[in-house]
Amino acid sequence: MISTTIAGLLLALGSGPATTPDPVEAPASSRSEAEEGSPPDEDRSSTEEAPSPTEEPEPTTSDPSTAETSGDSPTEPSTPETPPPESLAGAGEPSSELASDHAPSDPADPAQDHSSPAPPPQVDEAKDAKEKKLQWSLGARLMTGWEAKYRRPLPETGEAPGWEHEFFLQQARVKFRIDYTKRFAIRASVELADALKSPDFDRVSYLRNGYARIRFHDAARLHLGYFKRPFSRLELRSPGDLPFRGRGLANGRIIEDRNYGDRSVGAMLWGRIRPARLTYYLGTFAPALRTQGVDLIGRVQADPWKWISLGASGGFKRVVNGIGESVNVGSANADFRVKIAGLYLLGDLVLGQDYLVPEEPWSLGLVGYALYDVDLPKKLVLQPMALVEWADANIEVSQNDAIRSVFGVNLVWRKRFRVMPQVELVRPRGVIDNPWTNKDTYYVMLSLEI
Repeated sequence: MISTTIAGLLLALGSGPATTPDPVEAPASSRSEAEEGSPPDEDRSSTEEAPSPTEEPEPTTSDPSTAETSGDSPTEPSTPETPPPESLAGAGEPSSELASDHAPSDPADPAQDHSSPAPPPQVDEAKDAKEKKLQWSLGARLMTGWEAKYRRPLPETGEAPGWEHEFFLQQARVKFRIDYTKRFAIRASVELADALKSPDFDRVSYLRNGYARIRFHDAARLHLGYFKRPFSRLELRSPGDLPFRGRGLANGRIIEDRNYGDRSVGAMLWGRIRPARLTYYLGTFAPALRTQGVDLIGRVQADPWKWISLGASGGFKRVVNGIGESVNVGSANADFRVKIAGLYLLGDLVLGQDYLVPEEPWSLGLVGYALYDVDLPKKLVLQPMALVEWADANIEVSQNDAIRSVFGVNLVWRKRFRVMPQVELVRPRGVIDNPWTNKDTYYVMLSLEI
């Protein structure tokens, strides 16, 4: 009996407690690209969620309670609980023979701990679920640089040609987002660079977006507040995604100065009809901040395949012209986007009536640009790009149009930081009522988005 007990004791001491191997960290190369947090792209494939016509696309959520089969974002699969290894079963427990040698527990013995183990902490499941449904985030974008500009004004102006050098702050934007499940959201953004610019009579200073989004269904969503009107693919592209500075001559005259696009206060119904791979937008807006009237704008976008997207927009505007009369004018747009491997092509045609000129003549703009991404080591991308634009302030009168071109080779790091050395050339034709100046601009712009 004694020898058997000694043998059992030696066996128990020799086995020791079981150990588990240290977890092996996954290599960095296997981590998802989403961890890098690449800036969102306004243009998405036909199988992805349709974009909102704003610069802040909808964030995804991983709340399983709000996920639907046709929802906006997939949820991550839950990781099953790993059962304990078999080697841990009974580890450190005495053998039955050793247990028989121990005296029974004595309640009167103060050396023995007879208290029951503490209960596990209670988890407030309702509070945890509410926190998952309510999500918020902050974002920011900074675009700044230096430029050298050579202007060639017309002799009639009396100005001498010459160089101008200056630093510039293109954007200093802060964005705030709140989401409650996938049904309700609030978006707001402010532009701090407005502090360095002259105030615009017909435009809100500092505020860029301020609206609520209500999602009834994939095919029915409502925007209320201050946001971009659904007009022109180039206009709807975020500046953080454009490979150049500014949107050009026609965009500035038709969409911004005559308010056929850009932001305004209004309401818009939009949605995606997935079987047809179509996205529609229908909205009514104020023409501008201090201009009486109404805007009605519609847009349809088709994504038949991942590599191509086609869009068309149209608008009706009733507005007070320069002499105080109410006039009815219109606008139209057609655009496309092609993405094949590293190649990206975009073309955009815009038309709008100039209600500040008698007879309301049509203005026209046609722009196209191309870029190609060349992957380099260390998460660097070399991005050569070229743009050509033709803008006509009045298609009924000759010699008041201009050609603009932009060339550059951008360097992108981790999809968030960009170095953009570029040259922009503007060549107007004619001297009669031409709103554009002959100039060459050389600049280097730095862009960071977080």
